[in-house]
Amino acid sequence: MSVPFYAKSPENQGYIKNMEVVGFCDLNGVNAFQMALHKTDDGRYYMYCGSFRGPGWNVVDVTDPTQPKVVNWLEACDPKEYPATNTPKIQVADGLMIGATGGGVSFLHGCKPGDKSLGSLQIFDIKTDPVHPKLLGKWETGVENGMGVHRFFYNGGRYVHLSADCPGYTGNIYRILDIIDPTHPVEVGRWWVPCQFTDGLKEGEYPVDGPQHWEFMDWPQLHGPPFVVGNLAYLSYYCEGLIILDISDITRPKKIGQLQLKGPFSGKFAGARTHTCLPLPGRSFLVATNEGERFPFYNKEILTTGPRKGAQPMNNLHMIDISDPTDPQLVAEFPYPEVPENYPWPNFNTAGMDGQGPFGPHNIHEPMSNKPWLDQNPTGSTAATSTRVCGCMTCPTLLHQGVGLLHPPTRKSCSSTSRCPAPCWPPPRTAWWTTAATSTWIPGTTACISCEGRQQELNHKALRRSAEGFIGLRRLRALDVEVERQGGHGEHQQQHQRAA
Repeated sequence: MSVPFYAKSPENQGYIKNMEVVGFCDLNGVNAFQMALHKTDDGRYYMYCGSFRGPGWNVVDVTDPTQPKVVNWLEACDPKEYPATNTPKIQVADGLMIGATGGGVSFLHGCKPGDKSLGSLQIFDIKTDPVHPKLLGKWETGVENGMGVHRFFYNGGRYVHLSADCPGYTGNIYRILDIIDPTHPVEVGRWWVPCQFTDGLKEGEYPVDGPQHWEFMDWPQLHGPPFVVGNLAYLSYYCEGLIILDISDITRPKKIGQLQLKGPFSGKFAGARTHTCLPLPGRSFLVATNEGERFPFYNKEILTTGPRKGAQPMNNLHMIDISDPTDPQLVAEFPYPEVPENYPWPNFNTAGMDGQGPFGPHNIHEPMSNKPWLDQNPTGSTAATSTRVCGCMTCPTLLHQGVGLLHPPTRKSCSSTSRCPAPCWPPPRTAWWTTAATSTWIPGTTACISCEGRQQELNHKALRRSAEGFIGLRRLRALDVEVERQGGHGEHQQQHQRAA
């Protein structure tokens, strides 16, 4: 399983399985975080790329996925004035590109304590000229040098649903913007857990804001994005788990359901206790994740001393039944990923160190209904394809049949907050997985993996259509094909169904 991965040198090796590199773009040294795809009326495809270590957005022409090309760079702010600003999240719908800006922390974004940042949401017109987006409006969170807007949901229409900081609160809360006039965004609703309202507490009863403080990581706050389906909003709320709100009155969201995950899952050295809660399109199930991606920042000394030492809680992908939104129930767990043959460590929790560290998923693919030209059918040919799930783990990840693996090599580190000379995120030992017939973003590597699954007739055009949020493309030939050849289809289909 250890084969070269677009090797630049003999040392630049990684793990790759069932994938083929078909395109690559270095984004002029500004690595990508979330990305969003836009199709023009004349059939061209443009990718808009946010960055964890860049104060703006790249515009990339991916019409030919074998030759992705940067065609423009948009700066979100003056990097000299706001050196801690990053642009991690971005959404595209209804001819609008909406980008989030926020502050950073040194171990993730390379900035220094005390650096200024801009927390905002910026709205651009891309229908008129997709290569040169025009800024229409800007909304600021009101928190000076805060974390700003972290994740948000926009599937077209009137409202944008945010996870953002807010004056008078600790940690991000749920905020709703009305952009019926995109030149003048207005906040029309918000929701929070009571203990986040600092004016209602005595000083010292709530933690110091910031992810570098561990007590803050165990405090209720919205990671997001808030996924909205009809009149329901599904929130991933750190230690509070999944929270479901009725937003039929957009000005007065009301809690109707909750499922806590922290306890058996997440905690100690992990990241967001509940990172993402994604309702699966067309199904009465939701996939939730606990973040384990801070693993590369630890070592044996950190893991074996202090109050968080010892065994680390499990971070995982969870399947939750939401058929009754007032009573969500955990019904299945995704299995621990397959460890590659000849892997230098016994498992992914111990990879790179002499002790057990946190391990688990990070981002998962976010299907949106506003792009009918993308293949995002949730009722795939097997139970595995119908889950439409893909995730980002801090080590190589293989779940079951129909899954591929990429474990990139060690990448150059960088402390710059501006346009880095070389891609510097993610840290070493980061990898991604995807289920059959779906695509997933691969941060930092500026590439895409897409899986043919059982649809062997998938052609180049269909593959390009499936490239939601990605810079180059990687075709993923599903293991299901081999399973069928060996007569094991029924057995593995039953495994898929049990997992789903």
